Amino acid sequence: MTERGSMPAFSRDRRGQMPFSLIAIVLILVSSLSAALITDLRDGSREVDLTLEEIGRMEELSTNAQEQVQEMAWQSLLATCTGESLNESAMSSLFHRELEGRLGPRFPDHRSGLTVETNVSGVQLSFMRLPLDQGSGEDKFTDKYVPAYVGLSGSIIVKVFSANGNLSRELPIEDQGKVPWPLLKDRMEGFESSVSGGLGNLGSMVNYLLESLAAYRTMQGWGSGIVGEEGLPETITSRDLVNAIDLGLIILQMKHFRQAAPCYGMCTDLMDGAECWRYVEDSLRDGGTVDPADIFLKLYGYDELDWRKVFSQALNFRAR
Repeated sequence: MTERGSMPAFSRDRRGQMPFSLIAIVLILVSSLSAALITDLRDGSREVDLTLEEIGRMEELSTNAQEQVQEMAWQSLLATCTGESLNESAMSSLFHRELEGRLGPRFPDHRSGLTVETNVSGVQLSFMRLPLDQGSGEDKFTDKYVPAYVGLSGSIIVKVFSANGNLSRELPIEDQGKVPWPLLKDRMEGFESSVSGGLGNLGSMVNYLLESLAAYRTMQGWGSGIVGEEGLPETITSRDLVNAIDLGLIILQMKHFRQAAPCYGMCTDLMDGAECWRYVEDSLRDGGTVDPADIFLKLYGYDELDWRKVFSQALNFRAR
């Protein structure tokens, strides 16, 4: 029962209250996040403040830059292949110098308020290797290689800048194939060293072929009626010398280039020029180890000795 004129009294339940200090902290955090979000949105709007027309123009310029860099990269590759060195590290260094030298006058490129820049640090040479020393036996392992074929790999970074924003693209370098110039250079050097400087390997091979032919013919009785050096022209003729040189050149071409130019200058009493070339080509087609003297003698039809002539030659010499 309450007294008249007095206010009713209520009990306080403090379970749902939050301290004012905690509320202040929450308000501060919310205001800070809101300010940061507004700032990010404003910055983002400035970074992407590009029209569709500007973006299309930037893409066109970046594509044109890619094509220009691609062309200059191939020009630099060809210039590198014509250099003196066949070392991969030296070739890569020369390639980057050649490429940077070509890019310098072209980029950065300024057009109608837009600036185009390129980054070619990702463009590299790619190599296919072949054994360098092919003169060793088939059972020997060699760790020496020549960069036989060289091409391009990697990517180009093109950036286009404007007052309202920029466009950056990473574009792959196109692999248009491998250039075999390093292999050709190595093979040409090997071939030249074989046929120059006192005829080198060619001279040794020609002497070997003629000695084999002379030994065979001597055993068959050629020049037996003439004593001394005067019997040599009866055993080896100028035609034999030409045949030996032609066959030696063909064998060296096959050794260094894996193919040889057709040669119809060889001829014997048994085969004409076309037949000689066909026989030599068939003998060398399968590769492997061959004795040049066997091929040379068979051009003359000397597959095996006629022992009747050998014994007759021996008896005739003994009776003198």
